[in-house]
Amino acid sequence: MQPNNTRKNTAALLSFIVGITGLGLEIIFFATRILPAANFLLIMIPIGFFLAVLAVIFGIIALIQMRRIGSVSNNRWMAIVGMVIGFLTSLFDILLVYALILALRSFS
Repeated sequence: MQPNNTRKNTAALLSFIVGITGLGLEIIFFATRILPAANFLLIMIPIGFFLAVLAVIFGIIALIQMRRIGSVSNNRWMAIVGMVIGFLTSLFDILLVYALILALRSFS
């Protein structure tokens, strides 16, 4: 029973950490403008989107493992928060790319 608990905790923790990391990277680079705008779009948007999708996937895996074992874990909130942050970050990325496409169309 112990190996299942370890995997469950690891997936929930990964979902939480990856979600926070993806969102944090985008906020830091977007707010501080460390990179020029073109570099931000080419580097940070795909990385942030990839991390957001991973956060959602790890959160789903963690919740499925928790349900399969039949126990309520203290790490359930980490899986849920990681999934929510991952979903919101991916939604932000999609809306940002859509807004940029609209802006480029208005210039041409």
